[in-house]
Parts: sequence; structure tokens; C-alpha cells
Amino acid sequence: MQTILGSGGAIARPLAIALSACTDQVRLCSRSLHVIPSDTSSTTYVHQKTDLLDLESTIRAIEGAEIAYLTAGLTYTTKAWKRDWPVLIENVLSACAKTNCKLVFFDNVYAYDPAGFGDLHEDVPLNPPSEKGKVRKALRERLLTTHKTKEVEVAIAVAADFYGPNIENSMLSETILKNMLKGSGAQWLINADLPHSFTFTPDAGKHLALLGNRSDAFGQVWHLPTQSNPWTAREWVARVADKLEVKPKLTVLPKWAYRLLTLFSSDMRELYDVHQQLNVPYVFNSSKFEAVFGVQPTSYEDGLCEVLAS
Repeated sequence: MQTILGSGGAIARPLAIALSACTDQVRLCSRSLHVIPSDTSSTTYVHQKTDLLDLESTIRAIEGAEIAYLTAGLTYTTKAWKRDWPVLIENVLSACAKTNCKLVFFDNVYAYDPAGFGDLHEDVPLNPPSEKGKVRKALRERLLTTHKTKEVEVAIAVAADFYGPNIENSMLSETILKNMLKGSGAQWLINADLPHSFTFTPDAGKHLALLGNRSDAFGQVWHLPTQSNPWTAREWVARVADKLEVKPKLTVLPKWAYRLLTLFSSDMRELYDVHQQLNVPYVFNSSKFEAVFGVQPTSYEDGLCEVLAS
């Protein structure tokens, strides 16, 4: 059996489906009930209500599993992250150690030094300028230390910003796709002429399953396959407009205006905390994973067609 901790999110759904090729039972753990994948194989899916901020609940979620995938998210505020992420990680590590379960942690790019974003590979230094990035840096260091001390076998999977079918809370969806699909102009922040990588969520789920089921992958950080040569926001708008047969309309909010909005909006303040990745070329390098596992990511062209079809 394998278990997904935080099974209601955008990455967890395709992961659950991909795990049908790896195990006969998948336990889906989240705070509330959600749609369980249709059983198209011999794999059984079971939902278990779980609070990862409670140790006993976390132990019950992991008990009996060979591999746990931590894909959970928390309220997107610096205050909640600083308060809850350390508790959640310690609960998961304690539960994995107690039950002899391996752990795959799904991470983002916040911990990296923005100076390395132009070629963002696994060896870029961890030097985050943001408060949320500092939280992620501490988590990653804690996880790798736990693996080195042989308390728990840990692998860390990192994705770029993501996009995919029926994804509503990604940057690309919120600023460009939703607006254009309802006939409005697209929006972007700071600079629409810099390349910006996005990981396709069906790819992320499929490749997380591959990673978790390869024993020699543990103890390492892996960038999940993401198409190279990323489009700029302006190119995304042009491609979407072409497929929708509309004019490409784009409004770019400059940095000074973005910062001004933080005075009036708590949501904008939380987003501005990680604005550094919009100031520089953001080119995600997943060549290590692609070479070792012999896989290729979905192209942006094919991914966009699938998103629009959904």
C-alpha cells in the first residue's frame, strides 16, 4: 500500500491515478472527502480523513504504507507557514520512522537563490529572499538530514509553477487562462517578456509515482520533468488567443503598482513575498530526472491543447 498525504490537491489527483501501476491499494488522506479516482485496475482507493497537524492522525494515515507522498498544502500566509509547516513535517517524519515508511516530499522553488533561476537545477544554492522561501529551506534541510541519519528514507521532488486540466489555483490559470476563456484580457505581473517555466500536472503526478517506486532515488533532490525553452507570458497569451481565435490582449502590472497594492490587500502582500521569481528569467532544468528515468515532459503546445479541451 502507498499513501498520499494531502490527496485533494492538483498534484495528488494525477499521482493517485499513476499509482495504480505501482500498488494494489492507495490510501488518500485529507481533511475532507473528495472524489476518489475510478477503479480502472486492480488498485483499491480508500479515503481516510486526516489532520496532519495531529500526530496520532498522521500515524494512522501512514501506518501500513510502504511509501508516503506528502503533497499537502497549507493556508497561503507566511504566519500559517511558519506556525504549521514545522509541526506538520515533524509529525510526518515521526510517523514514517515509527512505521518504517519511505517519504517523498513534493516541494517548490521558493528556497532557491533567485540568481540561479536562469538555469534552475538541483545544485542551485538555497538562499531565499522571501519569508516563505526561508520556511521551505528549513523543511528541505530537515528532510535531508533525516535521511542522512537513516531515521527515514526521503526523496524530494521539486516542480516549477504548474498548469494542467481543471486546475484553478495556478498563476497561469488565474492571470491568463481564466480571463481569456471568459473573453477578458489576460493579466501578468512585473514583466511579461521573461521566460517562465510551468510543470504540467499530469506529468508531475506520473513522475512522482516513478520516483517513489525507485529505491535508489532516495536521499536526493529531483526536479520533475518540465518542458525546456519556456514561453514568456506574452507568448502564452498569443498562443491561447490563436487557439481561441481572439485578439491577444494583455495588461502587465508593473512592480511599483504591484507593491502599492500590498498596502490594501493581504492576498497581494502574501504573493509579493515571492515576487522575485517574476523579476528574472525562470528556466526550470529537469535534465537529471529525464536522463536517469528516460522520460520526457509534455510540450507546452500539447499541454495547452489539453487544458483548453478540459
